[in-house]
Amino acid sequence: MQRGLGHAIFYTVNYLTHLEAQGVRVVNGSRCLRHEISKALQLTNLEKLGLPYPKARVINHPSQALAAAEAIGYPVVIKPNIGGSGAESSDLIRKKSYALRGSESLVFRIDSTRWCRRRSRARDGIITRVEGAWRKFLYAIQIHITGESYNLCPATSARTRAVKN
Repeated sequence: MQRGLGHAIFYTVNYLTHLEAQGVRVVNGSRCLRHEISKALQLTNLEKLGLPYPKARVINHPSQALAAAEAIGYPVVIKPNIGGSGAESSDLIRKKSYALRGSESLVFRIDSTRWCRRRSRARDGIITRVEGAWRKFLYAIQIHITGESYNLCPATSARTRAVKN
């Protein structure tokens, strides 16, 4: 979705739900969109599938950030539940860095939820992004990152190449 149109997210979920209730055949319907927009639900899916992922906690208030970071272990990144391309992500390297900035620096938008996850380092500045659907592998690509942002979207990365299966 285009930035600045966050209000359309929940409308779209509800509209798709309405269409489904009317018996309209919807491809990638409301259930799919709910999972697409919620990193918290994505973590639940990874857990159910037994797939590894960086330690993470879902929080709904700035006052919970320190406890979540302490439970996970530093360094962590705190990201919005809904959104992508690194928008409004913030580093929390040490407890002291958070205490200096204060919890008011964390803004909780659209669904009042953020997730705090262990920040992992990319090997040789490369991450591998894997996509699947219908319980099948679709593709994997390597994304060269600089560490300057959390934007891992291949569409905006100039140095992306396919990884052979």
